Amino acid sequence: MIKILINNEEVVCSNNISITEEMLSTSSVILNNCYPKSWEQDKDYTSRYYFPKDYSKCKIYEVDENDNETLIFCGVVKNTGNISLNPREPHFVDLQVLDFKTLLSEGEILNYVISNKTISQAINQVVSSISSYGFTT
Repeated sequence: MIKILINNEEVVCSNNISITEEMLSTSSVILNNCYPKSWEQDKDYTSRYYFPKDYSKCKIYEVDENDNETLIFCGVVKNTGNISLNPREPHFVDLQVLDFKTLLSEGEILNYVISNKTISQAINQVVSSISSYGFTT
């Protein structure tokens, strides 16, 4: 069984999940027809929309028969699309989740030199530069 968390909220999606791992490009996962698991309590799929922000944190676990969780993929939501706005259809969304290398290749470019700082000061400077992605010290 697979357990998926986006920003610490459990979500479900269609059963076919494939993790594409590549050496020279960013590894990714496509989550089709994704929505919060909490929607399954009242089955109200048409009056709410699920649309997580880009760079939301995503963790995918494999859960065994003893409820032990093994982290199999971790990354950020990058591309959100294919959401139906028809009021009579479920408002599920398709997501592309990229591993954290995307922050290095597509994220904020840090174009300054760190000098004459302690390690803590340097880390705080870098973290404050990328704080818009949700990182804090």
